[in-house]
Amino acid sequence: MKKFLPLIIFLYGFLATAQQPTHVPSPQNNSPINLNSWFDVIVFIILPIILIVIYFMWRRQVKMDKEKEKGNS
Repeated sequence: MKKFLPLIIFLYGFLATAQQPTHVPSPQNNSPINLNSWFDVIVFIILPIILIVIYFMWRRQVKMDKEKEKGNS
């Protein structure tokens, strides 16, 4: 077992470095949101707000439908 330990350590180190992501966004290659750009404003501010409002409206409708079914039974 002692003979294979350096080989195991070498292979494990190789596999650990082989799994490092290379094309992942990081703070070094990201830029802040430009609020002067309409695209950034729409994508990062307006669309999330619209999705949150739609979600709460959908949940309210589901709740009302369940109460209506409960009342009809």
